[in-house]
Amino acid sequence: MIENKQFEKLENSRVKLTITVSADKTQSAYDDIVKEYIRQVQLPGFRKGKVPQEIIIRKFGQDINHSAMAELIDNSSKEVLKDIEDDYSPVSNPEAGELDPMEPGKPYIFSIFYDIYPQVVHGEYRSMELKKPQVQISKKHVDEKLEELREQNANIIEKEDGLVSSGTVVTMDYAELDDNGKVLEDTHRKGFTFTVGKKNHPYGIEADIEGMKAGEERTIVKTCDEEASPELAGRTIHLYTAIKTVKERQLPELDDEFAQDVSDEFKTLNDLIEKIKSELEKSAEGKLKENMFDSVAEKLLEGADFQLPQSMVNAEQRKYLNDLSRSAESLEEESLRDSLRPLAERTVKLRLIYSKIVNDEGINVSDEEVQNIINEQANMYNIKPEDYLRNFGGERMRSYIRDQQVYNKLKDFLLNSAVVSPGETVDYNDL
Repeated sequence: MIENKQFEKLENSRVKLTITVSADKTQSAYDDIVKEYIRQVQLPGFRKGKVPQEIIIRKFGQDINHSAMAELIDNSSKEVLKDIEDDYSPVSNPEAGELDPMEPGKPYIFSIFYDIYPQVVHGEYRSMELKKPQVQISKKHVDEKLEELREQNANIIEKEDGLVSSGTVVTMDYAELDDNGKVLEDTHRKGFTFTVGKKNHPYGIEADIEGMKAGEERTIVKTCDEEASPELAGRTIHLYTAIKTVKERQLPELDDEFAQDVSDEFKTLNDLIEKIKSELEKSAEGKLKENMFDSVAEKLLEGADFQLPQSMVNAEQRKYLNDLSRSAESLEEESLRDSLRPLAERTVKLRLIYSKIVNDEGINVSDEEVQNIINEQANMYNIKPEDYLRNFGGERMRSYIRDQQVYNKLKDFLLNSAVVSPGETVDYNDL
């Protein structure tokens, strides 16, 4: 029986819960463990289950007391927490504080600690003043997109003079040699194809092979620098190279035929240009929306006044660490963990603010809306909606879609609630 329970709110949305358990409860918890020991223990001279209680207590008394105390704390904590008020409902697993020994037949007092959901206080989000930059989209930006399309639709042909130069597509063999001219193990590569000038050769030798011709062989001796080859920086290498083929891109003419090759939806080059303009405007609007929402987030954080549950921050920090574990092997984990702490705190704080606004404003997504998105996604893969769900995580995917749609509605709500005025003119490429 629980004789008393007392809640004390601590810093960082933490609670100390002190529970007093009655004398008869401590005795029954102790007796239950003793009975379990009697059933399970087998000692020389006694059959299993027949060892006298006084011998069991004399031999295992301390262990029995510890087990009874652990069982009592666990059961009593669960009993108190199952019908607890929302203000004191835990969001982390309870942890016992420093414990005094338990005496069977006497009341026992202990404390547990856990995190609770904070009382979220944030900045005013209605009539928030925002600036919307005026995006400048010019012929230059359209021409850049046209050049990208020309590159994507280029024909790769043999270069007449066979000379390696910037922009040529080279296929080569290479191998790293030791001081005796022998190939080092696991460095021989055949048929490696890359574009000169794109800085994607693992040994950073693009400048060294310019001027070589198809069919030419050469051993290059160089000290690798940080920019060309970070992994080999400072090493002097002997690299055997053999140029197999040298090709160049033949870009198509900008005409109606080119537009038709890009897509059947275009009949003329002007149709393609108008489509590019439309997509640039749509892209700019999307980027502006994200940038403006970043401003909203910062304003909400500026007005935030509540303490974060450290268990939530720790969980977010671990998530970031796990995501970065493969790419951050060379970093000290403690240093990396410390550097991620502010980001984890910011993420948790924003998540709590967003959740409160969603609840306060009644923002929700219906089952029908979720199903419509699932149907659209399934249609893209040309499969049935139920197969799409099965292939992409089942109900977890449904929950993810719902969460994303709630987030999108929240963004629209906050931006529509803001007072937006024209900002400075910016170039599209600077967004």
